[in-house]
Amino acid sequence: MKDGSLPGPTGRRWGVTDVVARLDDVAARLRDDSRPMPVAVVEAAIDLIPGARWGTITVQDGPGFRSLVVSDELAQRLDNLQYDLGTGPCLDAIRDRRPYHIPDLRTDDRWPDYSAGAEALGVRSIFAQPLHLIDAAHTIASLNLYADREGAFTESWDSDQAVVLATFASMGTSVAVSRGRAEQLEAALRTNREIAMAIGVLMGRHMITRETALNLLRLASQHLNLKMSVIADRVVTTGELPFQPSA
Repeated sequence: MKDGSLPGPTGRRWGVTDVVARLDDVAARLRDDSRPMPVAVVEAAIDLIPGARWGTITVQDGPGFRSLVVSDELAQRLDNLQYDLGTGPCLDAIRDRRPYHIPDLRTDDRWPDYSAGAEALGVRSIFAQPLHLIDAAHTIASLNLYADREGAFTESWDSDQAVVLATFASMGTSVAVSRGRAEQLEAALRTNREIAMAIGVLMGRHMITRETALNLLRLASQHLNLKMSVIADRVVTTGELPFQPSA
């Protein structure tokens, strides 16, 4: 916008002061909440936006989708319906990287199968706002709001509030996704280190090659139906393979 303002309720323009006030309002709510930021954002969205009854944050990482945050079981069902169908406003918000607004599911024909299923669950209108994450080249997300009445999300007032909330949701989701990846990497490194130690124990105890020791761990894992990391931990702890293969 040339004047630096945003459209507000009943045609009024949002100035910089309005935006800052809205950001301060959301920030205050998040500071008072001990839960992770993405969870607090979804709850704040439901509280702040008139008509919003359910909310979720959907994350795409690779070819699939998952719900990072859901307000309740019904919200999860609404997300799962899109995942099962492979289509819906929230998924398209991620794919197209633009918001989708459905004033009334009964008159919208863009996602007929999803609309029918969501309507059967009591939903009448939906707003999906894409989240621009730090690692946007690999992970995309969407803040999704559901209402049980038509016209719950107007194109001007509530959409702008959703954009403000999406700013916080983007930051919180980026942190959550990055932390999850770091934890997965750390777990993988721990597992690899444990397996390497177990291979060393077996090589030293039985005077066998590294390849033979690794094959013994794999064989024990398959025979006992346990992860190789569990077998490796037992070898490191006891010095013995918890399964003796037949000669």
